[in-house]
Parts: sequence; structure tokens; C-alpha cells
Amino acid sequence: MGYEDLIAKLGRLLEASIAARYRGDMHATKVRLSARADGYMEALLDAGLVGRDELLEIVADVRRRDAESSDDVVADIAAAG
Repeated sequence: MGYEDLIAKLGRLLEASIAARYRGDMHATKVRLSARADGYMEALLDAGLVGRDELLEIVADVRRRDAESSDDVVADIAAAG
């Protein structure tokens, strides 16, 4: 697995963790997904594959994309109402 694959997997883990909050998943599911993403980030840090600043950028990017997609959903709901 190459560097790009590792970062893409991290992005998917973060997306799943964020999405679980808004889907209304059970608390245990949200915690499990969050812990999986946290553990993956810690493993990347421990292996020296990424730095903290890079991880912060990746998390911020995933959150930004989520917020942008949420804005589209809110706009669709408002237009339908």
C-alpha cells in the first residue's frame, strides 16, 4: 500500500466518522468509527509516515468537504419547502 492509498483510506475513515454523527447512528457506532480513524492517524504518526500538521490539513479538508456537501443538502431542503 502506497502513501496515496494510506491517505485515501484515512479520508474514507474520517468521512465515515463524520457521516455517522449526522445519520443519527447509535452512540457505539459513532464511537467505533471515530476510534478507528483516531487509531489509524496514530499509527501513521507512529510510523513517521505523516506529521501532525499534515494530519490537521487532511482532517480540515474532509470537514470542509462535508460542510460544503451539507450546504447543498440544506439548500435543496429549503428550495423544496
